[in-house]
Amino acid sequence: MKTKTEVLAALLALSTAMPASAKVLVLCQRPGSPDTVITLEASTQFNRTLDCIAGNFVADMTPCAPNGGYGLSAPTGSANLVGVVDRWQDYSDHSGGVVSHFASADTIYFSGGINRPDNGGLTDKWSFRVNRLTGHAELKLFSGHSPYTNEQLRELSQVKPISYRCHKVKSRF
Repeated sequence: MKTKTEVLAALLALSTAMPASAKVLVLCQRPGSPDTVITLEASTQFNRTLDCIAGNFVADMTPCAPNGGYGLSAPTGSANLVGVVDRWQDYSDHSGGVVSHFASADTIYFSGGINRPDNGGLTDKWSFRVNRLTGHAELKLFSGHSPYTNEQLRELSQVKPISYRCHKVKSRF
């Protein structure tokens, strides 16, 4: 459980990294589930433009990365972004969260996992793929991922990916 100070520090880091209005917001919804929001060109850090995803399936990381690259989060505390790299080989010695991302004319894709170089490398936790032409998105969850139990995962992910409908939105303020 995070302390109040850690939560406030994470919110402050995100608010200072993000401009007042993002260029593209994508809202993804599924009945009975919290919304997922993708922010393209959300911030600039490490001299790179970062895209981010926010959803209840994301845990223990700052889910932002450059297009075609990887965002690296600290292994403890508020899991702030500590770097970005372009190749998987460049995070092989990193301990903590890893988010990969790419966007093209027809697809937006994010995946997240935890890298432990001393314990088998990257363990995938989730992936989220949006078809920009149809608005259909799929969330895949992988074993051991919170907030779902293993039984819920079997029901949700092993039968089929979790479907969302997405559309571009404008920020109201």
